[in-house]
Amino acid sequence: MLTAEVIRQILERKSIVAAPPYPQELLAMISPSVRDAIADIVVWLKDNPNGRSGVILAGGVGTGKTTVMFALRNVMRRYLRDEVGSQTPKIASFTAVQLADSAMNKTRPFEVAKVANLLFVDDLGTERLNVKAYGNELLPMLDLLTARYEGNRPTIITSNLSLERIGERYSERLASRVAEQYEQIGVNGNDLRRML
Repeated sequence: MLTAEVIRQILERKSIVAAPPYPQELLAMISPSVRDAIADIVVWLKDNPNGRSGVILAGGVGTGKTTVMFALRNVMRRYLRDEVGSQTPKIASFTAVQLADSAMNKTRPFEVAKVANLLFVDDLGTERLNVKAYGNELLPMLDLLTARYEGNRPTIITSNLSLERIGERYSERLASRVAEQYEQIGVNGNDLRRML
């Protein structure tokens, strides 16, 4: 099974967790908060000092969380594919809205997300909390994150919600599990979209 530790070992063999010498012009365009988030992810990938199997990038709107997550996803896809070839672990990436809609419509993405070896979820908290499927009320994100917690499957999440707000929106139990299982990395600052 693909665990956070196995991911770390693969990336370490590929020397991906060493910080490359980025051009100063590029670094000048990246906000300090995004640079710090990238550095924290590298620490999580390389050392995982707290033994957590996932990361939650949390912060305000437009601070670069999704961009950081997509960059990490692309690196993971590339290097895991190179490492294991045709036995590539299932890496899935969805928005929280897509997953809630999939749970409601009983389509495949929600089931894939539950068992993917590595899952990326963008914008936790933007989806409808409760959905109805064939008359049954579902709490898709609560169900999904509980399944991933119980399976100890690596999950990378972005959200505008703090840990406290996750507890208010979903449940205190889920907030407690997120605190236990996910490295919490803040991505703060101004809305970069408004600066373009």
